[in-house]
Amino acid sequence: MQSSGEGKYRELFELGSDGLIIHDLNGKMLDVNRIICDRLGYSREELLQMTQVEIEAPECAELVSERIFQIFADMLHVFETCHVARDGSRIPTEVCCRLIDYDGQQAVLSAARDITERKLIEIRLSESEARYRRITEGLTDYQYTVRVENGSAIQTTMSPACATVTGYMPEDFAVDPFLWITMVVPEDRELVRGQVEKILAGEDILPIEHRIIHKNGELRWISDTTILFKNESGQLLAYDGVIKDITERKQYEHLLEDKNAELERFTYTVSHDLKSPLITIQGYASVIRSDIEKGNYLRAVEDLRRIDGAAAKMTALLNDLLNLSRIGRQINVIALIDMNRLVNDALMQLEGVMAHTQAEVVVQPHLPSVLGDPVRIAEVVQNLIENAVKYSGDIGTARIEVGARQDGKDCLFFVRDNGIGIDPRYHKSIFGLFNKLDAKSEGTGVGLALVKRIIEVHGGRVWVESEGPGTGSKFCFILQGTDEGKLISGRQIS
Repeated sequence: MQSSGEGKYRELFELGSDGLIIHDLNGKMLDVNRIICDRLGYSREELLQMTQVEIEAPECAELVSERIFQIFADMLHVFETCHVARDGSRIPTEVCCRLIDYDGQQAVLSAARDITERKLIEIRLSESEARYRRITEGLTDYQYTVRVENGSAIQTTMSPACATVTGYMPEDFAVDPFLWITMVVPEDRELVRGQVEKILAGEDILPIEHRIIHKNGELRWISDTTILFKNESGQLLAYDGVIKDITERKQYEHLLEDKNAELERFTYTVSHDLKSPLITIQGYASVIRSDIEKGNYLRAVEDLRRIDGAAAKMTALLNDLLNLSRIGRQINVIALIDMNRLVNDALMQLEGVMAHTQAEVVVQPHLPSVLGDPVRIAEVVQNLIENAVKYSGDIGTARIEVGARQDGKDCLFFVRDNGIGIDPRYHKSIFGLFNKLDAKSEGTGVGLALVKRIIEVHGGRVWVESEGPGTGSKFCFILQGTDEGKLISGRQIS
């Protein structure tokens, strides 16, 4: 029969929520409670015939002696292990053990807590964190988090994607706490500082866009969207931000602005230049009506001739404008262009003009081949040669040179003349629509605008070199060269 003290001990031993094991310093079990028996699937009698090593997973069994020794050093020792039940199932377990006196001998009392659920949560959390890292590392945008205390930023964490946008690694921002503002272009720093001041003051703010200097020296546009986190009393605890590289979007916006400005200039110029022949037609129509009423038919015939001239001028203007509008919209196959043949064909088309002026044309032999739309590039060459002939001036013999040179992977072509030359003030404006340096010269003033448009659609550029009046001119344009002579077909000008 148990004494009252022994009964109280047994009651407390069984009432605990954790499994309890008492074993000697060799690991032999001296006592166990019902919870550990139920958990492992053994009876109390069976466990008392076993050692601590026999319920441990293989990778943990060899640590039992070491842990018993550790108890002597720490008096109270806590560790994680893995128990194995009778059916072979593994049970993650947290053990808290200490030395006790048991029936006059030193023993170890171990409280074993089943932490299976906690381990499952830890695994899911670890998987979630790994998935989050994979997502953030794969994003081109990057996130940052700023911790705030007493209205001041005390810690900033950057996601790995910051290297994609800024060129700097998260460690760079950790080493230099002012990098976030020094990488901003000086003109935009006041805007960014003002935004941070509003955030730290707890104000809800809208996203901002500003420029930074990438680590490689490039100018980048970014957008910064911020979310504030506050406690129940409204105090700011932290804020998260998302930085997005919007450089490409900004480039398209600037391009659209340029195109809209070009459209405005185009509309104004067209309305102005088309109005002139219309006024002429209206004016002479009124004069004809008066001449017919007075019976002055000879004068009416002359007036009709002038109306025909104004109508012809308008037709030429409209045809040139239509041609200009088609460039970049019409889809043409890109081909390998033999520039030697193309220049010779252009000269044949201009034989009549050159015979009249007795111009001398010198073509550099072995011109390089390029990739492009043969019909459009022929327009460019013919236009530039015809202009060189037209503006040869009153010099004796007009001399025109057509040549080229390799410029890296591209080819630079030029048409040089010894004509009237161009004042440097007009080197850019002459490529504008209807811009003619000599208002009395033939043509509509669309030719060089047409040349510029064609070359730009091909991804090249065109410009003029001239020291001024009487020094001649050199028109240059760059086109894409060939890739080891390979023909590219089916490509489109968009």
